[in-house]
Amino acid sequence: GSLITARLAAEEHGREVFALPGRVDSKASEGSLELIKKGGAAVVTVPADIIDALESPARHHFDGTHQAITTDPAREQAPLFESGTMLAPTPPPQAGLSERQQAILAALTEPKTLDELARETGTEPGSLRADLTVLEIRRKVRREGTRVAAIA
Repeated sequence: GSLITARLAAEEHGREVFALPGRVDSKASEGSLELIKKGGAAVVTVPADIIDALESPARHHFDGTHQAITTDPAREQAPLFESGTMLAPTPPPQAGLSERQQAILAALTEPKTLDELARETGTEPGSLRADLTVLEIRRKVRREGTRVAAIA
C-alpha cells in the first residue's frame, strides 16, 4: 500500500518522496530500500535532509520567483535524482534566516552560553531556544556542552 502511495505521489502529483533506509536483512525495510535503489525516493538520515531538499523551492514559491525558475529556458535544471540520491540545491549562506537568527549568528564570534546569547541579542529564552534549534538543523550552529558555537 505505501509503495503505491509513494508512486502516485511522485508520478501523478509531482510530490517529493523521502525514505528512511532500514536494515537490509529486514523484510519490513524492503519497500523503502527498493524506492531508494530505483531513485524513487530521496534518502533521509537526519531531519535536515528534508529541510534542505524543500527549503529552496518553498522560498521561490513564497517570493513569487517560482514561475521564473521553472519556465526560463536559459536556466538549466539539475536533476533531482542521481544514483538514487536526491540532489538538494545549495542555498546562499544566510538565505531564509530571520533577522533574529542572523543576529544570533553575528553574536557567536566565539562559543557562548544561552544566557550570554540572550543578553547580547535581547532575545527571550524561549524564542532563543527555538531559533537555535532551527539554526542547528540548518547546520549553522552546534552545541558544545553548555555553549553554542557558529559553524564556519
